Amino acid sequence: MEVEMPAGRRPRARAGSRLGWRRAQAALAPLLAAAWALGGPGAGAAAAAPEGSAFEFERNPGVRHAVPLEEIEKGIPRSDPRDAIPPLYAPRLVPAAEAGYLADGDRVLGLVLQGVARAYPIRLLERHEVVNDRFGDRPVVISYCPLCASGTAFEGKVGGAPARFGVSGYLYQSDLLLWDHRTESFWSQIEGRAVVGPATGERLELLPVENTTWGRWRALHPRTEVLAREQGIYPPAVYEREAYPGYAQSERIVFPVKHRSDRYPPKTIVAGVVIDGLARCWPLPELERAAAASFADRVGETAVRVHFDRQSGTVRVVGPAGEPLPVLRAFWFAWYTFHPRTEVWTAPASR
Repeated sequence: MEVEMPAGRRPRARAGSRLGWRRAQAALAPLLAAAWALGGPGAGAAAAAPEGSAFEFERNPGVRHAVPLEEIEKGIPRSDPRDAIPPLYAPRLVPAAEAGYLADGDRVLGLVLQGVARAYPIRLLERHEVVNDRFGDRPVVISYCPLCASGTAFEGKVGGAPARFGVSGYLYQSDLLLWDHRTESFWSQIEGRAVVGPATGERLELLPVENTTWGRWRALHPRTEVLAREQGIYPPAVYEREAYPGYAQSERIVFPVKHRSDRYPPKTIVAGVVIDGLARCWPLPELERAAAASFADRVGETAVRVHFDRQSGTVRVVGPAGEPLPVLRAFWFAWYTFHPRTEVWTAPASR
């Protein structure tokens, strides 16, 4: 599941430039092809598609949709790409003491629910993208999009009923589209809403997952559980290799995005929240320049407090009552294309 990045810098493809992104997509094709070749047949493929399935959108433009269908891109080179990148439907978890394959600096998505702490290493998420888990009787979906460096956690329910989610094999604005088995709708990973299919317009409940390092998470939650490296899909050695070598360091955006901003380099990491429809983000370079590691801020009319751990690059945002808010850590280009009217916090000028 690896792709070789071309040596030297390539001209950046303009948004909407089909030739530019086709060339970039072609460079990524070996990675995507290797992903589904290793994973085998899609484990979540449905025997019979429900009426209005999002997977019919290329043949049936009448399917329900909330975004232009021409902006949905196929990321996997096969006729039915669902679950070609294999999600985890029954994840194996182990205690922290058995996660010797992780180094303190490895990044994880951490979640605490119902008194249970769990960590999902990004090196595993890069290979699976979607994890269906349960905290007691509560279904939870963890997702990670390597192209956007965006990690999210949602309540695993559609229309109030538990649902399983997979990797559709399609992208919107260069971001992963999940699919649910019950309605076969496509769900925007960053927005947490159904954008194509019968559930179009519905939203998933966002949960406050934390993007941090394994060392920090384990120190804060010594009894944490963590995804095991042995999931019965890939040989363990696969997870030792970088899935997208050089991608985060380049300026290339592989698939087209509608909104672009040169305020920061496209792969700059930002942390953002959305409250009552208002988006605000805190770029890591700004936080690193700031004198204070904890400070008060506002998102519209809502008072928040931002905590930045410099050693691990972890950003936490809490609300007026100290409750943790869902924070999306992602590349600047990904945050901006979904939130072109975002407010951007900048470090106060030093005196």
